[in-house]
Amino acid sequence: MIVSRSTLVLLSLFSLATEASSFSTTSPPTVRPWKAVVSSGATRARQLTLPVVVSGGSLLSSSAVSGALALRGGSTVAFASYAGAGLGRDAACAAFGLVGATVWLKLWTMLAARGAVDPKLSRKIVHSGSAPLFMLTWPFFSDQPEARFVAALVPTAFMCRLLLARQGKQPELVKAISRSGDDREATGGPFLYVVVLIALTLGAWRDSLLAVVAISEMALGDGLADIVGRRFGARTGKWPALFTGGVQSSKSYAGSAAFAVGGFL
Repeated sequence: MIVSRSTLVLLSLFSLATEASSFSTTSPPTVRPWKAVVSSGATRARQLTLPVVVSGGSLLSSSAVSGALALRGGSTVAFASYAGAGLGRDAACAAFGLVGATVWLKLWTMLAARGAVDPKLSRKIVHSGSAPLFMLTWPFFSDQPEARFVAALVPTAFMCRLLLARQGKQPELVKAISRSGDDREATGGPFLYVVVLIALTLGAWRDSLLAVVAISEMALGDGLADIVGRRFGARTGKWPALFTGGVQSSKSYAGSAAFAVGGFL
């Protein structure tokens, strides 16, 4: 069933109006003080007076109040536990990944600048290897649930560099990732590449084989398809127009095979 936006807005307003009317028919909430003794040492204690809402004549249970207080303290305890158990290890892994990615990028940029490697090939090698090399660091992170957030800082750092490149502040990076040398390409395909990498790191992490395959297809599959297709596409032939909507395809059998194989390497 298709529902228009105006209908959804009306339903939302009706729901809000219903909640407001039901709230107004009940007895108005009052506030009563609730005292809790908080130990601040072995020899002294102090009292905290907290407001407890009484709705409809029933007082909130002390367990509910103590649970709310424990929630705030629990997050602090959890962070302290992570800081002692895995934060240092995860920070070291993220730093290693960031340095490794920078070295990988500079290596192929330098080889292309010296004429040792074709710039198009250099760009595709950077494209193919960046994400898989980053995934190789995943097993070295801790088993703590916060580890994925620390790992995501690596592609996030490169996302910031891409934003700077869009403003003309990263000329070497633009040469390594763009086809024409235009700064605007930094926020095109390479930016989406990094966004997908961040999303799958945070959303799937090491728990999903599909995420690993998706990243491999995006990086290795797409990169190898271009490299193999340019080199062997003329020999193997291209896909007929029957499979491309009647338009002559630029995709070769060799490139498509490399794309399929690259995701499972």
